[in-house]
Amino acid sequence: MSSTLRRTILAAATLGMAFVLGACDKNSLNTLLAPSGTPPVVPGNGAITGKLEFGTGSYPATLVLVAAVKAGAAASQFTSIQAIGSFNQPAWSFASAPHLTQLAPKVWVDTLSLPAGSLEWKFGTNGDWNGNGADYASTDPARPDGLENDLQPDPGGGTNLRATVSASSAGLLLCTLDENPSLAHYRFEKITSASPATFSSTVDGRFTITGLARGTYNVLVRPAGKPPRTIANVIVTTGAADLGTISFGGGGNTGGIYGIVAFDPTTFPDLTSPPFPPAIVQLYQGTFLVTSDTTSRTSPSFSFSALAAGDYRVVVSSYFFVPAAVDPVTVGTAVETLTTVTLAADFGKLASQIHVAGDFNGFTLADSTSMSLTSQLKWEYTPSHAIAAGTYNMKFVTDGSFDNPTDYGGDESVTIAVPVTDQPVGLVSGFGTALHVQFAAAGNYRFTLDERRQTFSIEAAPAPRLSQRRR
Repeated sequence: MSSTLRRTILAAATLGMAFVLGACDKNSLNTLLAPSGTPPVVPGNGAITGKLEFGTGSYPATLVLVAAVKAGAAASQFTSIQAIGSFNQPAWSFASAPHLTQLAPKVWVDTLSLPAGSLEWKFGTNGDWNGNGADYASTDPARPDGLENDLQPDPGGGTNLRATVSASSAGLLLCTLDENPSLAHYRFEKITSASPATFSSTVDGRFTITGLARGTYNVLVRPAGKPPRTIANVIVTTGAADLGTISFGGGGNTGGIYGIVAFDPTTFPDLTSPPFPPAIVQLYQGTFLVTSDTTSRTSPSFSFSALAAGDYRVVVSSYFFVPAAVDPVTVGTAVETLTTVTLAADFGKLASQIHVAGDFNGFTLADSTSMSLTSQLKWEYTPSHAIAAGTYNMKFVTDGSFDNPTDYGGDESVTIAVPVTDQPVGLVSGFGTALHVQFAAAGNYRFTLDERRQTFSIEAAPAPRLSQRRR
């Protein structure tokens, strides 16, 4: 295959459609076909070029990527999409997973670092596990999905995406998720001269992305340590569209935003002190995600710095609460302090029942009664039998069945010593996502789960009275 055609094939894969590579006879070049078998995409000879300036005399390698904007394309129903899986640190954590950037109405792109090995993940939406078809999952759990495949709305259960990543394929990859109306599609690829992305020169800050078909594109520039910038509606014809000099330097961007999140303090006065529920705070300009922050267990505050002057939208979300937005937030040259952003409780997120299941009871729900819900919306359970000293895998299983769609677990490679208080826990699914807990001494233990804070505790407890024993 010629290098020109190969660049065209890979660049076209981000143009708002999901594609498959169809082959002609063995003496012909491969051609890019849409799933319906429509004619191949016409090779493009357009390009986008420009120069980044940082005002320091140096030119750090900076990611620049593009996505085509289709006229009349419907907007995505989601405000955020993240790749949530075994490769997050910690695993299966929305708080640690990077957000894809919505670079066109239904095209989400960004770079992700994937390790070598057997990986599992889903594309979670709007900052938490939604279920009911609102996340993206495998179309066929019986086979590996690899680094490129189609997606379906998540029906729950064992529908994780799976791939075995070789050492040569691991590392920093460009991830593209296309919410095509007929069939959503994802792709991970190395960033090369054939990609719809590039890194700017460390010599002079210049960049060029080639092989683009005629059309209108949005461009994302993501410098390290600085807020990203989007250049919208760049028109490409047969030559190079020159964006000129894009300046990030001189210390000119001095604006900022600071705020504090409150978690329905009228309903939950105990959530006015730590540990606080984790909240994801996203900063938008128009429909584009500029950056995000995550509040900590010890402080519900968030901040954004080095912002250019302009109007922004702040969206705050936390699993057990209804998202809230502050719009517009007008930033000048100083830090803008917001009034407290209060999230209302979403009681629809409360599980109908939760069971403690682990190696110590055969990982079966039949050997465990449901946990009891306290007046503070904490789940508690003391097994009727003592637990022997040892190390076990366990989960807090939601709604009476495993992976429906997710249970509370963690990272099996991390050992948690009992007793433990207010240990972070997350909604997870699939291989390697149990909690790995170590009981130093045999005895009776009380298990507590707080869905609001996303924490659990295990502490020594007296043997349950006869009335508490499982009937």
